[in-house]
Amino acid sequence: MKPGNRFLPLLLVASLLSGCAAEGGSLTVGEDSGTMVPDAPLVVYYSFSGEVEQMAREISDMTGGQGVRLDTVTVYPEDDRVRTERIRQEQDQGVLPELEWNIEDLERYDTVYIGTCLWNGELPPAVKAFLTKTELEGKTVIPFGAAGAADRKETEKMENLVKEAAPESDVAKGFLQKSGEPADRAGTISWLAQIGQVIPIRIEAGETELTGVLFHNKISEELAERLPLEVSLYEPADFAKAFNLEKALAEPDSRTRMLELGGLVCWPEGAAVALFFRDNVERTVVPVYTLGKVLDDVRIFEEYEGGIKITRLSIN
Repeated sequence: MKPGNRFLPLLLVASLLSGCAAEGGSLTVGEDSGTMVPDAPLVVYYSFSGEVEQMAREISDMTGGQGVRLDTVTVYPEDDRVRTERIRQEQDQGVLPELEWNIEDLERYDTVYIGTCLWNGELPPAVKAFLTKTELEGKTVIPFGAAGAADRKETEKMENLVKEAAPESDVAKGFLQKSGEPADRAGTISWLAQIGQVIPIRIEAGETELTGVLFHNKISEELAERLPLEVSLYEPADFAKAFNLEKALAEPDSRTRMLELGGLVCWPEGAAVALFFRDNVERTVVPVYTLGKVLDDVRIFEEYEGGIKITRLSIN
């Protein structure tokens, strides 16, 4: 097979674009064969100000995780003073509110992130209710959140509170971001790398450098062991750049047809890796396995014609 043809089935998608667009809507090509990242973690979060929600979105993006927001059946008052007083009463009385959330097949997730804040030095009742009432035995639980004092002492306090609420789980090192400050992408990547949840990478395309991550799964880790790589790119479809590997990666247990901007995927039969730089389709024709994601703007590849160099980023 010629080098430029290993991702040839993706060309079918490009050819379908001209004649199969749904009237008044977006084109769907192929059938969904699963989640975007088959080995993805679950990212559960509880957020009032929006800071924890933003962190949850970032963590989901970096890990390929599925984000789920925790809400209470009885809505808290919007007035800060009234809401704070009600929460204080619930904490004093040990009240665990009824939650409104829906996640199927919780047992298939080995890793569960829990996004929270600390109110009056304690977990919010909603977060405590989730940890207490959800079957988390044997799962890795990773706490994160925002706080006024985002130091190691406060982080350890958050970790200990999570351990108390979910004693049968394995609680990993958490991460706190200081409230009111801009999102700390570099700090988040560093933390996720330290706890073995991502492998940070750098992609050099000419004079442009992009930061990305490989996800926490055996196939991504196999690719990481082959770095650094200097490769030529070809374009199997108008939404992807691809390069060939000397040897195919291990056969994945499951795959997906879903396409996400910035996604790095492999097609084992062709010993090839592709980067999605456009999201003008929702599905790929050939099932692929998601390896990771480029976190910077990948639209540079719309015009870029050269090769790339991929290296592992060292984390302090």
